[in-house]
Order: sequence, then C-alpha cells, then structure tokens
Amino acid sequence: SEILTAKKRLSSLIDRKEIRNPGTIQNIQEKIDEMEKSILDIQKYIGSRCAKQASELQLYDYLNVYVSDLLDRFKDRLKDLKDGDSMLPHGILQEILVNDMKNIPLP
Repeated sequence: SEILTAKKRLSSLIDRKEIRNPGTIQNIQEKIDEMEKSILDIQKYIGSRCAKQASELQLYDYLNVYVSDLLDRFKDRLKDLKDGDSMLPHGILQEILVNDMKNIPLP
C-alpha cells in the first residue's frame, strides 16, 4: 500500500503540471515505473506461492473439506430447525437435508 500511495502522489505531481523541468518529470516517471515493477514482482511472488500451495494439496484434503462443509451445513440446518421440528410434516427434515447435500458442489 505504501508503494501505491507513493505512486499516486508522484503521478498527481505530473498530472497537475506543477513541475515544468523535463528532467525532473523524467526522474519522477522513472520512479513510477520502478514502483509499477515492484508491484508486479509482488503480484508474481504471491501468485507463485498460491500456486505452490494449491499443487501441494491432495485428494484427501479436498474430501476432508467437503465432508467438513457437509457436516457443518447439517449442524446449522438442524440447529435452525430444532425448535420447530415437532411441527414439521413427517420426513420433511430428511428431505431438507438431502436437498442441502445436492446443493453442495463436489470438490
């Protein structure tokens, strides 16, 4: 964020045309270019780290998350329906849970 703030400040100096010396404008533009390169380097680094972490995941990790998500949804649904479940028609709770299972995307 510091890089973006400094880049914006330098760009505004050029845009407002307060600086008339071409050499100074060129120096500022070079600094802006360096900042843009730094931002791209940071983005590449973060992208490579994310790709590396994703490549280290195995099928077990995906299935573990899937089952955990499924169980969390069941618990939430049961908690939401717990107070009024005696008034639900017979079998509707099972139908609601099955519909929830159908809506959870497979890994």
